[in-house]
Amino acid sequence: MIGKSLAGTYKEGKDYDVMDEILGKGLNGQIVVVRDRVSNTDHALKTVMLTLFNTNEIRAWVSLEGCSHFPNLYMFNKIDGKIELHHEILKNAVTLADVINDRMGKLREYPSLLHYFSLYVLEGLLEASSTMHSKNWLHDDIHEENVMLQPQQDPSDSVLRLRMIDFGRVKSLKDDRVVNDIQGIIRIFTSVYVTEKFNDVFDLQKNWETKLNKHSDDFKLSFEYKQELLSLVKLVLDVKLTKDEEDLKKTVSEKLKDIREEAPEILENIAKLIFPENFPDENMDVTDGSSLLEIDYDIFTVGK
Repeated sequence: MIGKSLAGTYKEGKDYDVMDEILGKGLNGQIVVVRDRVSNTDHALKTVMLTLFNTNEIRAWVSLEGCSHFPNLYMFNKIDGKIELHHEILKNAVTLADVINDRMGKLREYPSLLHYFSLYVLEGLLEASSTMHSKNWLHDDIHEENVMLQPQQDPSDSVLRLRMIDFGRVKSLKDDRVVNDIQGIIRIFTSVYVTEKFNDVFDLQKNWETKLNKHSDDFKLSFEYKQELLSLVKLVLDVKLTKDEEDLKKTVSEKLKDIREEAPEILENIAKLIFPENFPDENMDVTDGSSLLEIDYDIFTVGK
């Protein structure tokens, strides 16, 4: 909740206070925690110099209000040559870059969990991007730092949720062409699955099959998983228009649905490995395929 003054303004030192916590930094500004003086609640504040501000950022964000794959925008304000964007804090969320670098070591020991999580990330990215595209926006900056993974405490909600952030480079969608966003999504998917993010889109287009073959062998993926990965990436590379994207999303969702029917607790097992701090029990059973393996959290450390 934000408590505006009677004059309709919202100013630091009068209506809110900046806390000693930085949530992130982007090319055009940083994000800090602020505390509203009326409600005594915290939210996030992104500040961008007016000369660097992309007006589509506000237009796109407002159009995405209520969409669960994005943080909620509370208000925006122009003051002293800056644009202030007040928005939801994604509590306990970490970037996918942090997940890949610091929180997936143990998960990679469980092939079926890694397989499901990689598809889960792909589905979440496609859901977020297709939502933006349906509102005629292209994110144009999809990478591991701009996607957050958020653990959920509400038992009625999924144990994990993917959230896409940073609309600083958003542009209008032209002719339903979504290639830029799709290429970013592929690079995240392969980075999660086999740690290959590709140097750039040219590297992706030219070397995807060679590199993914090598990484699949290095990670000892089963023949079935390897062939699925290669065919899926080829399918994603063929996505050019919004209709192609919707078809791909449906394909991935059906794969995940089939897996959940056989292993309904699979996402919770994944959450235990990525966010062990949310599961304080000393020992927990994690299922991988038909095997039930006991994990002792005194033996290893996951995350920071």
